Amino acid sequence: MSLDSVLRQTFEIVEAIVIGDGSRDSSRDIIQKYAAKDDRIIPALQKNAEIVPGLFLMGKVLSLKA
Repeated sequence: MSLDSVLRQTFEIVEAIVIGDGSRDSSRDIIQKYAAKDDRIIPALQKNAEIVPGLFLMGKVLSLKA
């Protein structure tokens, strides 16, 4: 999984913002487990609202980090 590569990074400045769009699979649990392992993984979880609100959330998270 691509989040495993984030965990293997030795650079402390690496971050992965992972958006959980409320899908009905186990994505939310997976994201939370990875975030608990390493604080460089930033979860952004929301209820399912289709693609446009998901992109808005991503822009909001990125602007907070800048």
